[in-house]
Amino acid sequence: MGYVWSPLAPSPSGIANYVETLIAPAFDDVTFVTKELVEREGRRAIAPDTQAWDAENALLQVGNNVYHDFILTRAQAGGAVVELHDLSLHHLHTELTLARKDFGGYLSVLESCEGEWGRRAAFQRVKGFYTPRLDFYMRTNKVICDRARAVIVHSHWARYQIEMQGVETPIHVIPHYGLPVEDSHTTCRTKAEARAALGLDQDRFLILSAGYVTPAKRIDWVLDAFEVLRNEGADAELVIAGACEMEQISERVLNSRHADRITITGYLDDAAFDTYTLAADVLPLMRFPSAGESSGVAARALGFGRLIIVPEYAAFSDLPDSVCEKVHLDRAPVPQLVDALSRYTENPRDLEIMEGRAKTYAETHLSIAGARADLAAVLAQYWV
Repeated sequence: MGYVWSPLAPSPSGIANYVETLIAPAFDDVTFVTKELVEREGRRAIAPDTQAWDAENALLQVGNNVYHDFILTRAQAGGAVVELHDLSLHHLHTELTLARKDFGGYLSVLESCEGEWGRRAAFQRVKGFYTPRLDFYMRTNKVICDRARAVIVHSHWARYQIEMQGVETPIHVIPHYGLPVEDSHTTCRTKAEARAALGLDQDRFLILSAGYVTPAKRIDWVLDAFEVLRNEGADAELVIAGACEMEQISERVLNSRHADRITITGYLDDAAFDTYTLAADVLPLMRFPSAGESSGVAARALGFGRLIIVPEYAAFSDLPDSVCEKVHLDRAPVPQLVDALSRYTENPRDLEIMEGRAKTYAETHLSIAGARADLAAVLAQYWV
């Protein structure tokens, strides 16, 4: 018997979806510790203030948003296996301390994780000197990693970053799974079927910017590259699939000379999101800077056999060059995006080759069966 601490649906956390897909259907002898006490298909779920607090066999799903507040508290107590989905937990710590006017708690976290540098940063922040980069560069994960029985991350890059902090806890890498189309939420099975279902042109080159739009997603780079592509005569369309709360992006789209070829869908449910992913030719995923997370959108796209364009940076550096296109951040990104997109608009056969490579890579390296087996092996090693 073990306890999995995690948000569950209907929580909007992406980690809830991860757990519902990877763990819930396959690990029968676990109880979920969650605030979403919804019983489904006989699943056992209990509240975090019950006997689970003292349970020896615990797997904690730790992410960087407020839906994981109770899990962070448990992780700070130590003795559990921690699955760290976001390398940086700075935003979560801020929400639980400064946002509640608890400067002492914030100072304690930064000082214990980041030393004197963290202490200075905390005092500077309350004086008004703050940059959002702190959320990425001061990761505030060291205490829970030091106290964990073992840590699970989704990339070799993330493991290296934790080791560089002097953490001696065993660290295991289990890549984020990439589901094949038939195991996803869409009822379509081919690109043509997906486009027909969405009313999209069958022959037009479709660029998909997928996921919740934040400044770090660098949608401005994608828009710049798309407009160059269209100015050069490419028969292309851009869909921004997901919630977008950046007013400047919406305004930018409205004022674009190619606005008739750009769509912002707004929030999509899982079935619609998967259908758009299947319909796409290419997904530019330009996140920078990174909080150390592995992209579930990228894994999903690879599982569908879609071409992705990513920065040669952070967790994306785990991906082999043969299965994706990479943008190098020591050079201007937009011209590189234009070059990559142009290569595939002009050479459909090259796109087919990359789609085949992506699908094969997902089947051999990102299978859900492999991820479940790896997780079971880790738990068998540390659970009694």
